[in-house]
Amino acid sequence: MLTNGRRTKTLTKKVAFVTGGTSGVGLAAASALAAAGASVMVCGRRLEAGAEAIRQIQSQGGEAAFVQADVTVASEVHAAIEATTSRFGRLDLAFNNSGIAAPGGRLADLDESDFDRVMTTNAKGVWLCMKYEIKQFIRQASGGCIINNSSVQGRIALGLSAHYTASKHAVEGLTKAAAVDYGRRGIRVNAIAPGMLDTPLTERLMSDATAREAHFRQYPIARPAKLSEIAAAVVFLASDQAVYINGVSLPIDGGYLCGGEVNRLNQ
Repeated sequence: MLTNGRRTKTLTKKVAFVTGGTSGVGLAAASALAAAGASVMVCGRRLEAGAEAIRQIQSQGGEAAFVQADVTVASEVHAAIEATTSRFGRLDLAFNNSGIAAPGGRLADLDESDFDRVMTTNAKGVWLCMKYEIKQFIRQASGGCIINNSSVQGRIALGLSAHYTASKHAVEGLTKAAAVDYGRRGIRVNAIAPGMLDTPLTERLMSDATAREAHFRQYPIARPAKLSEIAAAVVFLASDQAVYINGVSLPIDGGYLCGGEVNRLNQ
């Protein structure tokens, strides 16, 4: 949020926990949360990447620390939340961002190991994080805010990715269920649902300019999202400006879910 041309600290004195925070969307969100005034615990599996993420956030004036954990292991998630409260004294908000993809194919052709790996990380990992975050919020008796990273594929099905689509539908369901279960405890639970992102991976997958242009004809805003745009939505949902938003999955997709291709052809 800008006031008189200056960015206001909407999350001052808040403590945030961000999984998958060493790169991509997670790092962008962790940096934005720190810029908004939060103290941020970055969680990830890679020590060197964690150290670099903290260096980057601190170089921008933010307060951050790193904890190593695998979100699919309950004891490690529990320990990561304990490390957060030990370092910063409390927990106010969490961005459960960790997720993976795997080799695609038609549903009947998927490998069982790939299905299990995607579901374990994307669905069970989010559930475990929510479990221990919510327990901490209840222990503090001060409420809290959770934002889960879903996808447009949590709202629709795309071809050759049944396991990923199922995992993101699970994230949407977990988000809504927790919002219902804990709203009266002052705990808000929402999700973001990004479409295609402007990342090096997108560049590699869409190196052909003609194919890239054809793909983005499906988006009324005919480009991928910037990481900073995803991070801004996370900061908004974490702030008191969103205090009455609960159980929502916010698409950040340039209008893709509205039927972008049809909309463009009708213009």
